[in-house]
Amino acid sequence: MVTAKQASPLGGKLLIVIGIVIVLALALFFYRSQSAQNPSRAPSQDLLIREDSPTVGSQSAQVILVEFVDYQCPACAYMHPAVKQLLSDNQGKLRLVVRYWPLENQHKNAKTAAEAAEAASEQGKFWEMHDLLLSRQKDWEESETAIDIFVRYAQELNLNVERFRESIQNNKFEAKIKRDVEDAEALNISGIPQFFVNGNSVGYMENLDEFKSKVESYITK
Repeated sequence: MVTAKQASPLGGKLLIVIGIVIVLALALFFYRSQSAQNPSRAPSQDLLIREDSPTVGSQSAQVILVEFVDYQCPACAYMHPAVKQLLSDNQGKLRLVVRYWPLENQHKNAKTAAEAAEAASEQGKFWEMHDLLLSRQKDWEESETAIDIFVRYAQELNLNVERFRESIQNNKFEAKIKRDVEDAEALNISGIPQFFVNGNSVGYMENLDEFKSKVESYITK
């Protein structure tokens, strides 16, 4: 027969075990409740892609590469050939969406360059102007008359030059560029260029082959 004295040690241990189980259960419940209230989410598509954002590539592509660009940023110009190569190598599979983030306090011609890209876009030549702005960045980055250089690019692309210049001088795209900057800030982007591959953040990479491999890893998934 088990006496009260004999039962006490076992009963005490059992109570301790039950107490631990209850504490763990409560902790798990609290964690799940907090997770439900504060889920880990990818950036909002509304912030990443706007309906009027310029795009290059197939609209049905399985992978979307979003780039926040400052046309006067040396790192943006450095990575541009890799982006071009990715689009060339993955036609039909990859779409580029470009967003503007001119750092006006650092780059005096960045905003005007973004306006030039938009002015070309409304005439159906966004990609061509985008490419010229980045590949010839050295020609205009410190110029006091950058708009005249951009007008020459417009002539090269057979654009309506008068319309092109007027759009820039009238700040026609100021609201759109400002919205892109606000979206970048809402996304807590800390540097440029900044890319998102299907919503996943990919920053500047000095090794361009690594960058291309990173993007293409989403294409082969």
